[in-house]
Amino acid sequence: RKPKKIELSLDAMKFSANASAKRLGGHGQWILALPINYIAGVNVLFRSIVADTVPIMMNTAVPFTAEAFFRSASHLSDARKYTSLVPIQLQRLIDAAKANPGDLARLREFSAILVGGQQVPSELIAEAKGLGVNVVESYGMSETGGGCVYDGVALDGVSVEIENDLISIAGPVLANGLGKSFLTNDLGEKRDGILRVLGRKDLP
Repeated sequence: RKPKKIELSLDAMKFSANASAKRLGGHGQWILALPINYIAGVNVLFRSIVADTVPIMMNTAVPFTAEAFFRSASHLSDARKYTSLVPIQLQRLIDAAKANPGDLARLREFSAILVGGQQVPSELIAEAKGLGVNVVESYGMSETGGGCVYDGVALDGVSVEIENDLISIAGPVLANGLGKSFLTNDLGEKRDGILRVLGRKDLP
C-alpha cells in the first residue's frame, strides 16, 4: 500500500497533547515503545515536549520485549508515568506481570497506559484492569492527530458522530485540508455517549 501523506499543524498537535493530558489527569513522563514513523510514536515525543519531560526511549528497531520495557520503566522519575502501546505489546506485559509481582507493581505505577492502533480485545482490557493496571483504550488515526477518543469518549473539544454507520470526527485535531470533519472508514455506534468501534467498512 502507498503511504498516505498527512499534514498536521503545530496547533493540532499541541491541542491533542494538552487535551490528552487534561483527560489523563496531567502531563507526565513517557516511555516511547512505538516507532516514530507512526503517529502514536510521534505523539509520545510531542507530549513529552509539551510536558517539558524527558521521554525514556526504547529501541523500536528491535522486537519489543517485556524485559526491555520494564528495564526502561525503571528509569522513569516523574510522579505521573505514561506509555502508549499496541495490543500485542500490552499482552506481553500482562503475561509477564502475572508471573512476576515486581513487574505487576511496576505496571500499576503508571498513571495511564494508552492502548490502540487497532481494535483492542475486550478480554485484554478486562484482564489488565482486573490486575489493577490503568489501561485506557485509545481510538484515532493519523488524520485525527492520533488518539482523540479515550475509552469511548472524545477528548474535550473533539466531537464524534455516526454518519451512515461510519464514524465521523471533528475538532482542532484534524489534519490540514480535511475541512470541518473527517469521515472515517470505521464502522461504529454510540450508546449513552460512548463510542463503540465495530470494525472497518470493506473498501472497493
